[in-house]
Amino acid sequence: MSGEVGYQKIILFDLTQKKTLAELPLPGKLEDFDWVSVSPGGHYVVIDYADNQAERYHGLEVYDNTFHLLWQKGLGAGHSDLGLDNNGDEVLVMDYYDETLNTTTLKKFRLQDGATTNLLQISTDFDLHISCRNEANKDWCFISTFNYPGRSTDDPTIWLPFENEIFALKMDGSGQTTRLFHHRSRRYTPTTPDSDHSVYWAEPHATVSRKSNRILWGSNWKEDATKVQNVDAYIGEFSLDK
Repeated sequence: MSGEVGYQKIILFDLTQKKTLAELPLPGKLEDFDWVSVSPGGHYVVIDYADNQAERYHGLEVYDNTFHLLWQKGLGAGHSDLGLDNNGDEVLVMDYYDETLNTTTLKKFRLQDGATTNLLQISTDFDLHISCRNEANKDWCFISTFNYPGRSTDDPTIWLPFENEIFALKMDGSGQTTRLFHHRSRRYTPTTPDSDHSVYWAEPHATVSRKSNRILWGSNWKEDATKVQNVDAYIGEFSLDK
């Protein structure tokens, strides 16, 4: 995002050719947006304004690489990642919270036209991050969950499905999962009770390798959650059926 006060624009820049491919002027009244990214094949630009309004310059907007608007949805501020699915489609996988139903659902959106596939409904008691960076096994996306404030328990009798775990989720809508690792990290504790008084990097942010055989994540291993230096990097190896 660049420009003078009252004027903003998003620039699509080709690093190989070292030239600007397209620009999108934004309204002067626009204060901010959450993120902007380019799809893996370079065909689409995705902008998340992180609200649930179904109108221009709100919600989530998808453009082609000339900044022609393709579709818009008021999806809120869920975590997400861009990737390719097994059909070869460029997709966005995002968690969507429905305030009316009080449900959180992982959804896949085809960038070409916004076609939606529901992947998995999970508990609203924890949050998550998504990784779609694997190129060798496009059937799957990878999810790492972490507890919200007020839910920090080591009692296995009340653990929820997928709580504080890293797992693989098929992107075909079948709901098939493969549970991979416990990340052993904790951001929220009695001494780090909220987002303003805790270490952000204690969230696992699990990321899959391109070959789809390793996962990298951060963890404080439930040690002193007030110190960022207690967060280390961990790598786990796994295999999935293609």
